[in-house]
Amino acid sequence: MLNLYEELKTLIYAKGNKEIQCRAYLKYAADVLFRDGGVDIVCDAEYRGHSGTSDYIVSGRGHESGSECRRVYLWELKAPQCPLFVKDPSSANRLFPSKELLQAENQLLNYYDELRESADFRSEFEITHPSNVCIGGIIIGSDKTKVKLKAVPTRKASLFEKAYRCRRLFYRSDIRIMLWNTILDQLQPPRMEERI
Repeated sequence: MLNLYEELKTLIYAKGNKEIQCRAYLKYAADVLFRDGGVDIVCDAEYRGHSGTSDYIVSGRGHESGSECRRVYLWELKAPQCPLFVKDPSSANRLFPSKELLQAENQLLNYYDELRESADFRSEFEITHPSNVCIGGIIIGSDKTKVKLKAVPTRKASLFEKAYRCRRLFYRSDIRIMLWNTILDQLQPPRMEERI
């Protein structure tokens, strides 16, 4: 039987949309999805709200200003086959966020806005204050699909780094963008053995 690392790697580099299949592996990397060293971390796939269904929620206990509190992080997922950035039609020196990335951003921000104010949501996850409902981020693409552009690999990498850096400036709201490879890295056999 293949180990978790090999299973996820096969899905990441497969053809066709593998978002749902890849989602099953997130529970093995929960500590990466919950910031600031949480404990008793629980992963929940999908939560239906009025504005749609949030893809993935990671909850647990963390510390804030020296006090322990329960916190949740909201994550949006797109398939590893989706690009993060595509060629900007108006400039050869810039990349444009893919439609999948823009959709994930919009979904995440709308779900966050709704769920932090939802008493039902906070009650279900035992959250005492709206500030403990947090934006996690977006998991999308892979090292092979992060840029949809015909270019020399070094040029492609340079454009990606610039586009990623610019998106981080835009995300002063703490949205994290992660490639599925970040999750895959957490499943490498030596790392998994350390967790057991």
